[in-house]
Amino acid sequence: MAKIPTKKVVNPDAPDDFMIINESDFNPDVHKLWEGEEPEESGSGASTEPTPNTGDDTPTLPEGYEVEHAGAGYFFLMGPDGQAIEGPSNGKWQGRDAAIAAAIDHASHAAGGE
Repeated sequence: MAKIPTKKVVNPDAPDDFMIINESDFNPDVHKLWEGEEPEESGSGASTEPTPNTGDDTPTLPEGYEVEHAGAGYFFLMGPDGQAIEGPSNGKWQGRDAAIAAAIDHASHAAGGE
């Protein structure tokens, strides 16, 4: 499985600690980089548009799954049966790529993969 680029940012619930978010979800208006992380030279906040299969290790959402923006960089993940797939953060996934990775993992297990 492809590695998803991440950033360390200050945890808003524990300012003396950091949390790791997907690089694609980093928004300088919302997040403060953890000491030692370098700021991006360009870029914007997360996109809620479907991720195309670009052939460059960008994760692609499996057929039948849906990712819905829940606000503040969090996403809901719905399985092909319409049921929510619970994430680790109050049932949500932090970052669109994390939700897509969970959908890929869930689809793999549903298909009998490991």
